[in-house]
Amino acid sequence: MLGLVFLLVVAGVNGQVPRPPGEQSREVESGPTGEDAERVDARQALVHAVAHHPEAAWSRRQWTSEDGLPANTVIEAVQTFDGYLWAATLGGLVRFDGQSFENLSTGDGDMLPSHLVTALFEDHEHTLWVGTRHGGVYRWVDRRFESVQFSRPGDPGWVRKIVGDTEGRVWVLADQLHLFRDHRLHVEDRREDPTVVLGDIAPTRDGRIWGFDAAGLMWIDSGRIERVVTPPDCVLVHLASDASGAVYCGGARLHRYDGEGWARLDMPSKGAIVRLFCDSRGGLWTCCDDGLFRGHIQSGGTSIVFGSERFGEGSFRFVCEDRDGTFWASPNARGLIRLKESDVRHLPTGGNSCVLAQDDALWFADREGLHRVRSDGWWTVPGTVEINYGAISSIDVDEDGGIWIAGTRQLGRVGRDGALRVFDETSGLSVKEQLVYVAPDRAVWVAYGRQLGTMREGHFDAVCEVTSMPTSMLQCADGRLLVGTATGVHVREGGACREILRTDAQVRDMIEEHGSVWIATYGRGLYCLGTGAPQQISSREGLANDLLQGIESDRIGNAWLNSNVGPLCIPWSQLLAYVAGERRDVQCRLYSGKEGNGRASITRGTDGRIWLSTIEGLSVVQPAGLTAASRPLSLSIERVLVDGIELEEVRTPSIGPGIEELEFHFVAVDLSDPRSVRYRYRLSGMQANWSEPSISRIAKFVGIPPGTHEFIVEARNHVGDFGHARSTLRFEVAPSLTQSAWFRWLALLAVAGFVIAGHQWIVRALEARNRRLELAVEERTSELREVNRELGAFTYTVSHDLRAPLRHINFYTKGLHEQIAGTGSTKALEKVDAISRATQRMSRLIDDLLTLARLARKPLVREAIDSNELVRDVWDELVRANPDQGHELTLSPLPPVSADASSMRHVWLNLLDNARKYSSTRSQPRVTVQARERDGRRWFVVRDNGVGFEPLYSDKLFKAFERLHTESEFPGTGVGLAICHRMITRHGGEIRGDGTVGEGAVFEFTLDPSPAPIA
Repeated sequence: MLGLVFLLVVAGVNGQVPRPPGEQSREVESGPTGEDAERVDARQALVHAVAHHPEAAWSRRQWTSEDGLPANTVIEAVQTFDGYLWAATLGGLVRFDGQSFENLSTGDGDMLPSHLVTALFEDHEHTLWVGTRHGGVYRWVDRRFESVQFSRPGDPGWVRKIVGDTEGRVWVLADQLHLFRDHRLHVEDRREDPTVVLGDIAPTRDGRIWGFDAAGLMWIDSGRIERVVTPPDCVLVHLASDASGAVYCGGARLHRYDGEGWARLDMPSKGAIVRLFCDSRGGLWTCCDDGLFRGHIQSGGTSIVFGSERFGEGSFRFVCEDRDGTFWASPNARGLIRLKESDVRHLPTGGNSCVLAQDDALWFADREGLHRVRSDGWWTVPGTVEINYGAISSIDVDEDGGIWIAGTRQLGRVGRDGALRVFDETSGLSVKEQLVYVAPDRAVWVAYGRQLGTMREGHFDAVCEVTSMPTSMLQCADGRLLVGTATGVHVREGGACREILRTDAQVRDMIEEHGSVWIATYGRGLYCLGTGAPQQISSREGLANDLLQGIESDRIGNAWLNSNVGPLCIPWSQLLAYVAGERRDVQCRLYSGKEGNGRASITRGTDGRIWLSTIEGLSVVQPAGLTAASRPLSLSIERVLVDGIELEEVRTPSIGPGIEELEFHFVAVDLSDPRSVRYRYRLSGMQANWSEPSISRIAKFVGIPPGTHEFIVEARNHVGDFGHARSTLRFEVAPSLTQSAWFRWLALLAVAGFVIAGHQWIVRALEARNRRLELAVEERTSELREVNRELGAFTYTVSHDLRAPLRHINFYTKGLHEQIAGTGSTKALEKVDAISRATQRMSRLIDDLLTLARLARKPLVREAIDSNELVRDVWDELVRANPDQGHELTLSPLPPVSADASSMRHVWLNLLDNARKYSSTRSQPRVTVQARERDGRRWFVVRDNGVGFEPLYSDKLFKAFERLHTESEFPGTGVGLAICHRMITRHGGEIRGDGTVGEGAVFEFTLDPSPAPIA
């Protein structure tokens, strides 16, 4: 663990630790003489704490006018059911939520008039009662103050106390004693002389109200008054009662009356008692002129034992207890203080410190130098005060049990014999900020300035340099050395350092846990370096504070962070779940403690305790003995704003039409740890999922439709999860004029009228258009008939007028061939043969042209066609025509089609003839016919292993008379594929061709139409 922050290192050689020179078996405490008693007590307390886990201590937090209190004099305080702490000050009545104070004595609207508040009380119905001086009594109902009427007119005077009895009745002590019934306060003072001032009142569990006047102690029950003989030395100033029903009387002395007799109790204070309070755990608090004390009654009630701590000096006005068992008090004109039993014990040692736990010893450095504390004594290493004691930045232990300390000027090592060796400029070091770290591989790493190196035989060997001042180091399990700096984290690889994490906050500590490196920074919270990108966990994700100074694991499932506001504890399971994306935030528990400092550290002892350094000394906590509070939060929706205007009725609001923005204000008060409270919410009809957990107490929505809605908000703190504290609000949003039902019906009728009228207009327009189209179709049909007639005439002309000359040429060519053959003229015969071939080619061209024209005009007659039978029939026909070519046909099963039989026969005849012709030059010509489905369409594929063609010219394949090979290579007219293309497109299909020179060609076609494009 890193020496800059808390470190836990086990000694490497037989568990030996440095000892003072000459010591053999045990140490005897030999603190220097002349120290004041306070420092001696602090050292003795630390020695005791090392040997034994100290008892729970009290933490103290104070708020003054600098924190928002309207005045530093606090008269009374009480916590209400919703979690708020109400405090009466000289500056008015305030409500405290753990973070800020809200003054409710402004006198504006429903707020409390600007009277001096003197008494506060919450009754069994969770209504707050407020007593004032010459201003009467008020109740806080539905977020407004209501004045309580007295049955007797006139000024009731100074309301000194308000209490409730076991029957739920409310008693008010003003100029006289009053009882609330029938919505009024009635005088309930039946003493012999009611004009005698009644000093104080206190209820007991038997339903009685105890009080006193100049004549002594008395109790009141059902209108009956009984007086109790009071001891002469019992000067009555204030009363309190405990759970047993006993009454405590305070004044110059402390007395207890249990119904049978009196007992005088000894007090640690010599001052007068001005206030008494009995808490829920059997403790008795006394507010005296010279301090605040807490004691416990012994069995029998004849004596009281007070703790050794005094909670403050000077006069205290009051003390009260909240539902978490935390106590609130006010020293005279010094604000409001909170006293809480803390699981963290603070041990003042006199200043900044750096701490290291090793075996049964605790090592720490402060302004007095380096100290070792064990159960048998305290030892200060001689000479360590010279190593710039005010700025010892790190401390660590090596394999030989030597303790290394680093300051701003020198580096030191305390050997097992207790001798100190100092390393300075002569060892290769510079007078700069230094850091020492002993790695698991036993290397001693030292950083000064921006230089990083190791100590070898007393000399510093520089290794590499980082971009900013090193602040922490960690060697990972894989051997990598990580260096934390003022701007991020570097890793040493291959003799050099490179940056792997950049942050604008100083890295204070690093630890490797659960396969990842966890980095505590001063200002950016916690980082996790794992296999992926670095992940940050800050106050946004649930940390109580981002100013972290150290991190440690307690080995029982928790991570501990030393922060500027005290120790933080987070379960490792939550951190790992957040990094894995299984959680949106973490739940952090803040323990009361002293604030940290720039060189704060953290370490875990062999007994599992966590030691933390603070500004004033050390703190210690035992993680195994911690208990978390289980009281659920009280969550309430306090305000609803419509377009910035607050609604008067919050419970079941009805909201008018035309709203643009709706705003909800809610709060869950946690006085012990307000930073841990997180909220999430949703609005039915607008949010299907919960909002991201956050600390915000406001939810805003825009564009809310009319109708009934339900707003749900949940809260949690560090001990609970969402779902336990929930508040809901159902509300109605009225529709606007355009959103009302009758308007919708009217609009629907209007739209229906427009639709009908528009429909009629469209029908008439379509009828007129259809008539125009019919005329155009008739004209076009007539033109097509004329074109077909002319095409028929042309076809006749071609078939007769062109064929006749060709027949004559062919006839005379044959005769000429026979005549020349007898002469033996070879050249003449060749010329005659060329003429014959040309006429034959011309005849074939005319035949193909006529076929193309005839097929284009012929109407399609679709019928079911067996594709397999048709292909085999065409193939057999081609084989009979050319039996010597020796082609091999591979025919896969083909699906049937619905098409024109004559057209499909021409298609297959041309495709198969093409495949045979262009593969005839191969030694083993092969033709493959198969079917496949692509894009929801059935494709027929004809593949050959012929000469192929350049794909660049594939666009010429299906044009009439276009050829990719010469007549001498492969005979043909170039019309066959054009016929295929014409027949397939007439069926609504598509044909494609592809080939590779020397490897063959592939032709595929489909009769299925292409799917309609998606808009």
